[in-house]
Amino acid sequence: MLLSLVLMAGSAFGQMRPRAPEPWTIGFRAGVGMGYRTLSANLTTLENELIIGIRNEREVPKLALTTVVNMGKQLGKRIGVEMGLGYHQLGWVHRVDLEDLTFGDIIDPRRGYIYATDNAIPSKTTFKDSFHYIEIPIGLTVRVGKGRLRSVSAVGMAPSILIAARGRTIYEYGDGTQEETRYEKAEDFKGFNWFAYFSTGIALRAGDRFEWRLQPTLRYGLVDILDAPITASLYSGTVDLGFRYVL
Repeated sequence: MLLSLVLMAGSAFGQMRPRAPEPWTIGFRAGVGMGYRTLSANLTTLENELIIGIRNEREVPKLALTTVVNMGKQLGKRIGVEMGLGYHQLGWVHRVDLEDLTFGDIIDPRRGYIYATDNAIPSKTTFKDSFHYIEIPIGLTVRVGKGRLRSVSAVGMAPSILIAARGRTIYEYGDGTQEETRYEKAEDFKGFNWFAYFSTGIALRAGDRFEWRLQPTLRYGLVDILDAPITASLYSGTVDLGFRYVL
């Protein structure tokens, strides 16, 4: 009888014993995709709306890149937190086919640029604007499933510091030659931004401590990049491949 009571008490104590805390993980991911912008006017006028319309016709997405090193910790069976340090590049491309321009189009509404009118006139001009940020993503993670293959998602905010705003101008001539110029953009861009992000994908366990992850990620800048009559909000979508290691 006494032995039975001892065994029952031990079993009850074992059930009441708190679970061991979830370990920390460290991870790295790199992604590639496309970046673009949303134009808006701080002052609504017919001229500003016309310029936005022309730019929307001529501008297209640009290659976006990202790398992040982060740490994470599970708070429960499904919910966790993550924080990291990363690099994020995005922007857009502005293309002009000069052969299609009329005399009135010689002044580009994008920047008031006057195209060359001498004998060496390029047939096409491409402007590439790149914005480079250091970001600190902080967010919640959700893990669903059992076994080696699971679903993982993350949502959060990434305070970001602009470290460079660069431009490239590429002139293409009728004989097939090109002329390229690289420069630091002269506009007074805001040095800080908030990027909201959301990612979802799959995690594949490869042992007790190692895990591969494939997570498409969307980012949207909540701060306009410039105080000007026409400004822009940046966003990107990348496919991120990375791993996590249990410490």
